[in-house]
Amino acid sequence: MEIDFLIVRPYADAAMKPRISPLEVKSPKQYGTTSLDRFKELFKKRVGTQYVLHAKQMNVEGSRIYLPIYMGFCL
Repeated sequence: MEIDFLIVRPYADAAMKPRISPLEVKSPKQYGTTSLDRFKELFKKRVGTQYVLHAKQMNVEGSRIYLPIYMGFCL
């Protein structure tokens, strides 16, 4: 399992546990998000929005946001 970056968001609840947003960077046109899926399954209570930086246009699928690489600075 390989996650490229983790973004820690402010506390999500009264238990003072921060929400973690994993970020995965993909370069080829055809790619899989197996690592991101495994990470979400292991830490489902703490995982917030998931991000994938890739070469295609922006797309949103549930709690996963696919961003073009040039929009990475927006995170």
